[in-house]
Order: sequence, then C-alpha cells, then structure tokens
Amino acid sequence: MSIKSLPDPMTDQMLYQPEEKSVTPAARFPAARMSGKRMLWFAIAALALCVLFVSLPPTLSRQLFFVLMVSSVTYAFTSPRVRDQIRRLPIDVPQDAQTISIRFPRWVVRTGVGISSAIRKYLLSWLLTDRRARSQQMTVAAVTFLALAAFSFRPAVPYEQLGMGTLFMIAGVATLGVALWIAQEDAALPLPTALAYQAGSINWVLLMTGAAMLFVAAEVSGNVMRAPDVFQVTIHFQFAMLVFGSIAVTWGLSGVSIPTLASLGWHMEKKEFLLIVGLTLLALVLRLVNLDNAVRFMIHEDFFADIVNTIQWNDYRFRMLLPFSDYAPQPVIYGYLQLGASALFGHTLFGLRAISAILATLTIPGIYLLARSLANRNVAIIAALFLITSPPHLHISRLALPSIVDPVFGTLAIAFIARGLRSNRQSDFAIGGAMLGWSQYWVDAGRVFFPLLLVAWLGMGFYLWRPRPSLRGLLVAAIAFALVGLPYYYAVSGSGSPLFPRVDNAGTSYWLARFNDLGFTNGVIEVFRSISYSFLHYFHNPEIREAWLYYGGDQPLVLIWFVPVLLLGAGYALWRWRKPAGLLVVLWLFVAAFGIGLARVSGTSIRFTVAFPALALALAFGVYYTLPLLIHRFRRVVMIVLVSVIAVGQASYYFGIHLPTYNRQLRELFGACGGSTDAILRSGDFAPGTHIYLIGPAQACDQHEADALLQFMRDDLTLVAIERQYFTDEYFETEVPHGQDAAFYVWADDHEMIERIGRHFRLNAPQYSEFPEPAPGVNFVLYYAQAQPLARPGYQFTLD
Repeated sequence: MSIKSLPDPMTDQMLYQPEEKSVTPAARFPAARMSGKRMLWFAIAALALCVLFVSLPPTLSRQLFFVLMVSSVTYAFTSPRVRDQIRRLPIDVPQDAQTISIRFPRWVVRTGVGISSAIRKYLLSWLLTDRRARSQQMTVAAVTFLALAAFSFRPAVPYEQLGMGTLFMIAGVATLGVALWIAQEDAALPLPTALAYQAGSINWVLLMTGAAMLFVAAEVSGNVMRAPDVFQVTIHFQFAMLVFGSIAVTWGLSGVSIPTLASLGWHMEKKEFLLIVGLTLLALVLRLVNLDNAVRFMIHEDFFADIVNTIQWNDYRFRMLLPFSDYAPQPVIYGYLQLGASALFGHTLFGLRAISAILATLTIPGIYLLARSLANRNVAIIAALFLITSPPHLHISRLALPSIVDPVFGTLAIAFIARGLRSNRQSDFAIGGAMLGWSQYWVDAGRVFFPLLLVAWLGMGFYLWRPRPSLRGLLVAAIAFALVGLPYYYAVSGSGSPLFPRVDNAGTSYWLARFNDLGFTNGVIEVFRSISYSFLHYFHNPEIREAWLYYGGDQPLVLIWFVPVLLLGAGYALWRWRKPAGLLVVLWLFVAAFGIGLARVSGTSIRFTVAFPALALALAFGVYYTLPLLIHRFRRVVMIVLVSVIAVGQASYYFGIHLPTYNRQLRELFGACGGSTDAILRSGDFAPGTHIYLIGPAQACDQHEADALLQFMRDDLTLVAIERQYFTDEYFETEVPHGQDAAFYVWADDHEMIERIGRHFRLNAPQYSEFPEPAPGVNFVLYYAQAQPLARPGYQFTLD
C-alpha cells in the first residue's frame, strides 16, 4: 500500500490518504508490534488507572470510567489513523487461513467508517467555517462548564459527591482546548530567546572572598573544626558574613565589573518603575494595617518570641544557622530579623509580626518580574494585584511565622532564571541561583520544593523548548545556589542535626508507620486520598478544624466565586504546557499539591504558602488569555472591571468576612484560654516588678506561651497562670508578695474570686478590654493593686 498526499480544502494542509492496491494474504494480517518502551509506559498507565479506580469513591470511579470510555470511542471514530486501521480489519477470511481472527460483519465496519467520516466532515466543517464565532461559542461553553464545576465544588458538598464537579471540570477544560485550537492562538506565551549567551568574565577575587565569608558563617554555627571560642562570635557578625558573602559570590559570578542597572540590563520605563513601587507599597499597607489588634491571639508565635528572648539573654552570641528547637526547626535567621524589627517598631505584637509583612511584600516585585519574563506586562500587573489581595497570603503574612518567607526567595529565584531564559545574561542566572540559595534558610517546605520545581521545569524544558536554555547560564545558577545555600547544610551536618526535620517527622516517618499498620494496598489508597484532598484545598476544602489556628475561615484557598477563573487559567496553562509559562504553572500547582499530600496533615493552609504565587498566576492567565476569546469588543474595559472585582472582592472578603470568622473560630478553639494574649498585651505599661496573675476556671493559658510574649514585651515583669481552685487564701499568704505591685486578671463573672482578692489587696477600679470578648463570657477583667501591706483591719471589699 502506498501513500499519496491530498490537500484539505478547509485547512490548506496535506492530508494522507491510502491508495487502494492489491495485497498479498500475508500483508493483510500484519503482525502487531509494540516497542518495549511503549509497553512499559502502557503498563504504568494501566497500573495507575487501576489504583485510581480503586481509591476513588464508587460514584466518582464510575463517572471517570464513563469519561474515559467516551473519550476512547470518540478518538476511535475521529482519528484518521484508527479509521484506516478499522478499514483494514479482516472481513473475509480464507477457509485455509491458519490465523484465528474475529469476523466483523461488513455492515458494522461500513457503519463505523460512515459515522466517522460524517463526524469529521460536518463537525470540522462547522467548527472551522467561522473560527472567531466558534471559538467564542466554545469559550462560553467552557465558562459554563467550569462555573457548574465551581458550584459543584462549593465547600458544603461532601467529598463523596464531587463526581459531577469533576466531570464538569474535565468538560470545561476540554472545551477550552477546542476553543484555543479553533482560534489558533499559540503565540501569546514566548519561548526562550534565540540570542547568544552574553557571558562575562568571572571575578575570582570576589568569588573566593564571598565563599570565604560564607564558610566563616557556616563554621561558627557548625564548628566542624572544633575551634576554641568560636561561639563567642556575635550573631550580628554571622549575619553580616552571610549577607556580604552572598553578595560577593553573586557579584563575582555575574560577569559585570560594577553592577549597575545598565550593566544588568534592567532598562525600565519610569512609569513601570513607579507602578512596581506603587503595587509594593499597596501590599505593604494591607499587611501592616491593624497588624497587632486584628488577631489578638498567639498563633504558635511564642516559639519565635522565644528566639528573640534567647538571643538577647545570650548577649547576641548564638549559632545562627542551626535549628532553634524541635518546635521551631528552622535556622535562627528569622528570629534575628524579628529582633531587628522589634528594635525598630517596638517590643509589641506589631514589632514581632512586622518582619513577616515586610518580607512577604517582596513577593510582589518577584511575581511581577516572573510574569513579565514569562508573559507580558499586563499579566504581571494582574498577577501582582491578585497576590496582593489574596486572602491566604494576606493572612499568613500578618502572623509571625517564617512559612510566608518560603515563596519570597523561591519566586525571586524562578523570576531571575526565567528572565535569564529571555535575556541569556549571565547576571540573571547568577542572581537567580543566589536567590534559590537563600530559599534554604527558612522552612523545610521551600527548602525542598523550589529546587525540585526548578529542576523539573528546566529538565522538561530541555526536551520541549527550542531553542534550549543555555547550559552555561544554568551552570552559573547552580554554582551560585550551591555556594549560597551550602552554609546551612555544612552547619547542620556538623552539629549532627537532621537536614530536613519537618519532612522526616511529618512525612517520611509517618507514612512508613502507616504502611506498616495498613499494608501496602491500603497504604497506597490512603496516600492517594491524602493527595486528592490536598488538590481539593485549592478550590473546595476549607481549613480543617484542627488547623483553624493558621488560616481558618469557610473558604478554600481561592474564593469559590473566583474558582471558574482559576480553572480557566489552569486549563489554559495545561493546553500551553509546551511553553515555559504554561509548563511552570502546571508543574507549580501539581508538584506543590502532590508534595503537601504526602505530609501527615495535608489540609492546613500554612503548608501551601509555596503555591500562593502559582495561584495568582493561574488567576491572571484565566482573565487575560481567555477573556479575548469570549469578548471581542470593549475587552480592555471588561478586563479592568473583572480584575478590579476580583482584587477588591478578595481584600473585602478578607477584612470584612474572613477576619471576624477566623476570630470566632479561634474563640471556639481556645475556649477559656481565649483572653490570655489580650491580657498580656494590656500589661505593657505596668510598673517594673509587677506580678501578674491570670486566674481562670481552668488553667488560664499555656505558661510557656504567656511567658514568651511577656518576656518579649517586658523582661521586668513576672507572670503566673493558675487555675482558680488553687488561688486560695493560703496561696495569698505564702506565694503572693505584698511589697510589690500586683495585677489580677479574673473572669468577669467570677465574683467570689474578686471578693477574695479584695480581702488581701486594695484594688483599683476594674479595667475592661477595649476589644471584643476573646471568648464568650470569659473576658478578663483587670484589677490592679499597688504595692502595700495587707488590707487594714475592718476593711470590707464590695463589688459596687
């Protein structure tokens, strides 16, 4: 059989049609062959499908099987390759044939071929007659399907009933792919540049000097050489060595003599520069407003207040690169920055949390640069606005937790390397590698995730992109990453501590124990369910009750009203996976959810901080790249309105709905301990040496948490948290000093305790909190007593 090419009148492309020729009996039954590589992939896919069908709920499994079956039949009737194979199926078999084959009636084959030809003729003719109108109609259908998916994924729907939402989501993404195919829009996302690599000479003096500084910082913490008096070096000196060493290494590898804006290739219009500054300031204001009073609870922030206190108590001689404790297994760098922020803003809750807000704000210029390099300026503006007002990013950046710093340096690293793919400048790769090195000094999530993400992205890019990324540039980035990030691993290895304590405790050890208890099959099923639950946290699952402490609320990471936009953007990135931007967004969202699903608790938002920039990018793609397919006139006006609605809606939701809901959830979670942080914050103006007593029906608060916050604020005050049943008259006589001021925090309705204290101290008028009740009916009332002897005989305390 020979092949001849015929022009297709609708597409002007060459179609391949077989010529009919007589064939020998041997040629009518060719042996079916499949390469070993294809057989291996087929076996892997079949095994994955089996595990998938077993793990999913029965309803969802049946629906997914139905989708696969319909897709297979559709492909069989529309694919020219399969159609030709159907034509060649044996219809008449000679009587003496040795091969046993299935006999197909002639009418079945003709019917199938006729249906296939009709579908291809009339459906393609309809789709390609008016591409603009058909693309618009397909986009409308996609938006409709995805809106129905968002409705089906609303948080009130149980996990077992998500099958219909999954079907709508698959249909919407598939319909969007048809719309993009009809529109022939494939040039919106750029590929790596074809410019020659702009190499520069390495400054070996700066490079070696920077490496030496980094080694000094690492040796002080690790003390591998067992040098005497090495721990007498102050933490200020260690931080200076780390920062200036990183700058020297980056400068030395950048290939520029003097790093100016011109030599680094940063040619930016004044309007764009002012725009970036304005977006950054807007993000900073939203994160600093009412920072100390919006959430008057300690959200595991006492551990980091402990770091600040410990650094001060040790006269600033502290090993900076080692984990602080089992509860805060991160380097002390974050606590050191908190120390500087508290010196600037005061030893208050605002000062403790300010560094998180400041560092999180740096993600905004990072995502702008990333979207500018991968797409264009409009996408960069939209993505930055969506991240600025993202409720989970807003919330976690307003707490004194280092998890929000992970996406800062990870996003900057990807942004500069993406810029290097467009410019091929050695300096961009050097800065990107250094930023990736700085991602190693915070939480385990970013320490593991961003290097893996970059390796997967660039590795697949070598196969997909033409021209390929510059090997010389990536080598420079790898060297910068290794030199800047190595001090942490050197110090931790020298001290004998685990390199990734969170990964080991919350992931590896946990799943090994679970597999041992459940067996392999049930263990695989539980892993799959955990991973699927992690994916659903993007657009279905609110925070689980056990993790209300970190984010809470009743919405997933993306507000349910904007889930169709998220799915549109993710679907667009999926159909453009051969482009750097599309591949990055798909990998970012997938790898993050997959990795978090392997953690012991996958339903907590604090673990998803590494994915926040990717969610903003997906939302930006959903608005910018799919809206032109939907609306042909007044696109710019509609896009501005839609972006404004999403950005303002996110910010309004966070401050108007989420924060009240979150505080209510914390009151329910903390119970009787709800007012302890508020009470300690009200104690900042007490006289030196004042003894503070928190008295409640149960232990008023965690003693460690209360001491950490109080010592951060004032180190000349003492605190005792005690249950009311132990605060007796004997306790007054033996434990409560009467020669110093005392402050008693008592429940508002505990009249018996108030009268008991009044028998021993002359109390001032009661002072109430200026803020809403931390817990229903258990707000602390302050009774302050100045230093004096026991109350004079005959003194009678009354409540009026």
